[in-house]
Amino acid sequence: MKSTSPSVEAPQPEAQVVTKVKPEASLAQAPKAAGQVVESTTTTKPPVVEKTVGPVGIEVIGADRQKKVFEFVVIEGENYPVPDPWKGRKIGEKPNMSALRQIPVAYTLNQSKLYLHEKALEAFVEMAQSAQEDDVHLQVHSGFRSKNYQQKIFSKLMAGGRTWEDLVRYVAPPGYSEHMLGFSVDLYPSNWQFASTKAYDWLKEHGESFGFSETYPQFGQEGYPWEAWHWRFSPSSKAVVKHSPAKDEIIEK
Repeated sequence: MKSTSPSVEAPQPEAQVVTKVKPEASLAQAPKAAGQVVESTTTTKPPVVEKTVGPVGIEVIGADRQKKVFEFVVIEGENYPVPDPWKGRKIGEKPNMSALRQIPVAYTLNQSKLYLHEKALEAFVEMAQSAQEDDVHLQVHSGFRSKNYQQKIFSKLMAGGRTWEDLVRYVAPPGYSEHMLGFSVDLYPSNWQFASTKAYDWLKEHGESFGFSETYPQFGQEGYPWEAWHWRFSPSSKAVVKHSPAKDEIIEK
């Protein structure tokens, strides 16, 4: 998703906490733990959790359970509810920090120090070299982003006047971004203008053969804005793996 050439951090992702609260308890009364999921105790039978394991460790909460689950994240000590389409799509897999490798600065905007998972990096470099042969230069604007870094992005933008409701329309909440696992890149320019570039046309034609797919296409899943610049590597033998129809994450874009 959108970023400003972030540097890599190596925090340990916070474990998801499940806390039972009384039905009359409000969200504001819930314990303030980032990425916490609070379930009501009014159900008569245990919820069924459906899991979809994909290249970015996506865990999908079944529709029956989504009605009973309140998801929120914490920004500067305040709880904010996770809305659709992110609700029920938190990243459940921990990033493998030891597998991160620096992207050659020849392929990063302003020679920034950015990182990808080693498998994604190998495929990206191969793809970028092939693109250069066709006079197309792929520049990475953002690669790996930790959950903590995503929180800092929200804190900075909200301190500047942006509202939570506005931001989550376009940016994955902390804990819900593909970027936290190191398999996704935002290419430059990381905005609507990328759709008019030679790089975008080239990727649509050749990206799949290198294992890269457009996560949020123009006519993709309902509720997600089009992000022509955001591409994800699927480590399953360079095969394109689509997101579950049930939206996009219970993880950390």
